[in-house]
Amino acid sequence: MIRTWKGAVGPEVVVRTRLTGEACGYPFVLGRAYLVFVREILPGIETGICTGTRDLADADEEVQALNAVTEK
Repeated sequence: MIRTWKGAVGPEVVVRTRLTGEACGYPFVLGRAYLVFVREILPGIETGICTGTRDLADADEEVQALNAVTEK
């Protein structure tokens, strides 16, 4: 499931990240769900450990905060 709090996305999203954590890259694992914070780079969008991106299983507080802000 894809949920957005800001902006719109289509059925497929391509997000770039750097190769290593030392360069703020994020180690995505196929099949896992994530809360992804992105920044726009041209062309496309980018994320990494420095943006706050994290495994969705570890992001309950962040998701609750985002829901609270958008429900107002």
